[in-house]
Amino acid sequence: MSAAAIALALSVSCARCNGPGSATPPDVLIVVMDTTRADHCTTNGYARPTTPRLAEFAKDAVTFTEAWSPSSWTGPAHASLFTGLQVSNHGILTSPTAHLDERFETLAERLAARGWSTACFSGNPFVAPAFGLTQGFATFESFAPKSGEPPRETPARASTRRALEWMKSQRADGKPFFAFINAMEPHAPYNPPSIVAQRFLRPGTPAAAESEARAMKHPRTLVLGLGLEPLTEDVRAAVTELYDAEIATVDAELGTLLDGMRAAGLLDHTVVVVTADHGEGLGDHGWIEHSVFLHRELLHVPLVVRVPGSLQGGRTESAVVRLEDVAPTVLEACGAGVPSGGDALDGASLLHDLAGRTARAAEKAPLEWYERAVGLVGDRAAAPVRLARVSAFDGQFHLIVDSDGAARLFDVANDPAELHDVSGTMAAKVSSLTALLPPFPQ
Repeated sequence: MSAAAIALALSVSCARCNGPGSATPPDVLIVVMDTTRADHCTTNGYARPTTPRLAEFAKDAVTFTEAWSPSSWTGPAHASLFTGLQVSNHGILTSPTAHLDERFETLAERLAARGWSTACFSGNPFVAPAFGLTQGFATFESFAPKSGEPPRETPARASTRRALEWMKSQRADGKPFFAFINAMEPHAPYNPPSIVAQRFLRPGTPAAAESEARAMKHPRTLVLGLGLEPLTEDVRAAVTELYDAEIATVDAELGTLLDGMRAAGLLDHTVVVVTADHGEGLGDHGWIEHSVFLHRELLHVPLVVRVPGSLQGGRTESAVVRLEDVAPTVLEACGAGVPSGGDALDGASLLHDLAGRTARAAEKAPLEWYERAVGLVGDRAAAPVRLARVSAFDGQFHLIVDSDGAARLFDVANDPAELHDVSGTMAAKVSSLTALLPPFPQ
């Protein structure tokens, strides 16, 4: 089916269901599997069974296989998810406190103003009022692990259980709801429940390698990522396997949540979005965690969307889409009005033609991160942390440019791991993508 025909079919089906023009507005659930790489998800062809429950759900949803984040860390990525704006326009990277300014209207604020009850259940300490990312959520509950306190249950289990209780209560009150969940598990340190880890760790994994991988977090990841100490193959393998187990931990709880919604009669009336804020390095390009750099493993994220009556049927879409496309999609599906004209969002609804979208990203570590790195490893070693970076991806080629002028071009279609810089032989492509780059963060 052509892109135009798909767009027409979606617009017709949306008009007759829980979307624009519907007398009964849909509920909304957005789940962010924090720090989850698309290429480590079953839904994106990964060989390990990390997301079987999400894959099951995707049989009656649309999987967007080339969804990209506009940044490689929590703050700006969530800000774009919630506002529909690019990083250069919501400005969270240029704020010394990584705070989303109140002048930006979030998805939660827009829905709340139109009668939706709103709640945020966050496992990430950055997705919190202190950083402006919970604007519009009438209910906020934190499930971020507390220092020195071993959790009684995984944050994903605690947050999804509480979210299900809340959603049931809102439906009982007869009000449409918007629930947001951030499940933090895939973020370092990679410390999944042992029963899950056993399914992913290869037989014979040295105990010392597993122990080191479970303890892997800043500043150790910084030292390794800057090449100041070697990362052994055993430890790197254990990091990857425990990371996969963390994704599987979240996936299992997501499945339980969706089961509970189905049993309560909520699921078929709810717009569901499952995605991630960014990926993880896992040693690719030398980097263990995220932030600082903009390679594909940090920007390419899973995205599965189900809108009852339109985005259904187990389809897969390979066109480039962005996290900033989520907010306008939800607004349109809810009949809540998508800003236009001078107030238009940078994102575009996924209910329309997907062709021609460019994924733009920007990154610059906050000054305090750089200063901390200098204190740990010195000025010269920490220099990469101080640079700003921008990138543009057109569906085949990904251009990354550093603030010191260094540029790298990757033919992602033929080199998905971005191992071969082809900028020296493709000057015209470098030029055309340079024109699409966002401004450098200051």
